[in-house]
Amino acid sequence: MATLRTRPDKHVGELVDELRTMVTDYVRQETLEPAKRLGASFGFSLASGILLGFGFALLLFGLLRYLQSKVWIFPQGAWTWLPYLITAVAGMIIAGVSLKLAKGRSSGKS
Repeated sequence: MATLRTRPDKHVGELVDELRTMVTDYVRQETLEPAKRLGASFGFSLASGILLGFGFALLLFGLLRYLQSKVWIFPQGAWTWLPYLITAVAGMIIAGVSLKLAKGRSSGKS
């Protein structure tokens, strides 16, 4: 005849403490730690986006000042708006390329 091994029964308080410990460990492992990693990644992405935007804005201001002061093909008077138009088109091209690269990267392409 087979004998049954019985283990000592735990008290209800010990079982509740064990369950609470298991649940808090699970929540910490499955939700809090990934959220912390996601937050750090978001912070770095936000900082890089701000710095890149600031850099491109300075680049466009530099292009505008270069066109206004060094390029002699633009006559004074009625044609003073042309450097602004060229700079705006360059900014739109940079924004379009950036959006296309971001859209390709977010859909899983590298």
